[in-house]
Amino acid sequence: MADRPNGRKLASLFIPLVLVFASTQFIAQARSPGNAQAPKPQRVYQSPPAANAVGKQRCLECHEEKKQKLLKVHADCESCHGPGSVHVEGPAIENIAYPNESACLACHQYRDPQRLTWKSSEHRQANLACIDCHTMHQQSFRKPDVRFRNLDPKSALCLRCHTSKVGQFRMTSHHPVQEGAMNCVDCHNPHEDRKLQLTERNSLCFRCHQEKRGPWVYEHPPAAEDCLICHNPHGSVSRRLLRKNEPYLCLTCHSLAINRHADLGATGLPGTTFNRAFFTRCTDCHGAHHGTHQDEWLRR
Repeated sequence: MADRPNGRKLASLFIPLVLVFASTQFIAQARSPGNAQAPKPQRVYQSPPAANAVGKQRCLECHEEKKQKLLKVHADCESCHGPGSVHVEGPAIENIAYPNESACLACHQYRDPQRLTWKSSEHRQANLACIDCHTMHQQSFRKPDVRFRNLDPKSALCLRCHTSKVGQFRMTSHHPVQEGAMNCVDCHNPHEDRKLQLTERNSLCFRCHQEKRGPWVYEHPPAAEDCLICHNPHGSVSRRLLRKNEPYLCLTCHSLAINRHADLGATGLPGTTFNRAFFTRCTDCHGAHHGTHQDEWLRR
């Protein structure tokens, strides 16, 4: 006599069928014409040709929530949105200009030299608009670096897009961005061409790390060329933001096979000096690795 199927086996066959049926019904319902969402109105970036100015007070009769947030520099609504008479007659989003890049740069490009290279910047090339980062009606709006430090002390705005830096700022050694002691814009100009920043990178570091600034009688070429050859500016698992632990970082340039720490001896095997150099930190002896006036081997 054949075994009768138990309840567990029946459930394993029945439940998947129920799930498939329910999912098909849900999809069919979502695609039905009655549930189709109406298309969102399209923003326009130019005022209607027949529009005339109506004044700020007329705008605030409807947009009263903006009254307490308007800035002194942005007190005139129509300087950004264009003439509003057509919008007053028919208050639809298509009847008023939405501020675009040209409207912002008409005032802000030449007042601040940091924005002169905006059109060649990486943010501009990525099709970011001014309003992706800036709020037009923010009451405490000031210069970008001050505004971001006050309203965004942990650079949450920047890290929405630059997500790879979130983990780096949480590494053992990191610049204190998450602690609120500094901000991304302390080092980065979001309106500038990145190629311009590369030529000034060491000067940027020396604004805080002034004790590392030369000129020195005996220089360490990587330190004189670019701080980022040895340091990761956002965060590292190695101490002092180093890209690798010592001595492995130093050995990328200073091979033990060709320097006086090799001490291979007659047998060709590493000797005591080799082991001592390989398993200690180079900076224990060469402490002036950024530069010095006293010793050509950069010793303290």
